[in-house]
Amino acid sequence: MRRRPIDLSREHIAFYYRPSLAKPPVKKRHSRTWPKGIVSIVAVSIVAAALAAVMLFAPTRAAVSKLFSSLFAVRQIVVETAGDLDTSSIFDGCSNSLGRSLFGVSARDVADVFDPAPSVKSVAFKRLFPSTLVVNVQERKPRFVTKLDGRWWGLSDDGVILSSPSGRGAVSLPSVQGLRFDANRPGGRVKSVFFTDLVALCDSLSALAPEHFGADSRIEVVDRIEVQIWPSAGEPALVFSLKEPKRQIQKYLLATPEIARHKGKFRYVDLRFRGQIVLRKNSG
Repeated sequence: MRRRPIDLSREHIAFYYRPSLAKPPVKKRHSRTWPKGIVSIVAVSIVAAALAAVMLFAPTRAAVSKLFSSLFAVRQIVVETAGDLDTSSIFDGCSNSLGRSLFGVSARDVADVFDPAPSVKSVAFKRLFPSTLVVNVQERKPRFVTKLDGRWWGLSDDGVILSSPSGRGAVSLPSVQGLRFDANRPGGRVKSVFFTDLVALCDSLSALAPEHFGADSRIEVVDRIEVQIWPSAGEPALVFSLKEPKRQIQKYLLATPEIARHKGKFRYVDLRFRGQIVLRKNSG
């Protein structure tokens, strides 16, 4: 094996150092923008003071207010609603806002128009400049029917008595009895503090067992710990408490086949007790 001869004519450099040259000193330039900032602040302050002085002058203030009122006066009212609400009556109630400034219309002004109407659940409005007022009305619908003083009324999910429902909606609502109201007329409200829990129980029963809760269902409220629900005519009453309704409904669904085999023999199915179901037989 032949070795390659080493070329001694080249100089091998293992380290190379080049000193850096000193940079010329840089003179710092002083900022001269601060006088401009002070001048701007002083100018803005003078303009603001002048405007404040002008606005404190009563005739000027009245003229400016009149100018804004004419530029942003309400010339159009748009009513947005869903359901069976009469939009013409709503428009008539809001018509007193026509000609007023959009800035002068408040939420309280709009809400006061609908306070006496039990069928109105909530009212919201928005301004569309330069001259349009949009009123959004949410209808309050009956969730149940109830009988007071020998007459049937609708009852909303927030506990307000409504006019008796008519048409197809009347035949698809369960009835409820045993509640107390502050007035037995449209606009009266449920006094029972657990009404929201009762609505939650009915919603859960309708969702988990729709075949056991519908238009033919009848509800009798005794108190918070005893609510009797007859799913339909001829079926035993289901006794619930308003605590943990879903657990009680699941327990009832598990026992449904056994109850069906003994149809007509039980009067009540008590689901209130944890870990057991109490079946009360028909007397006689």
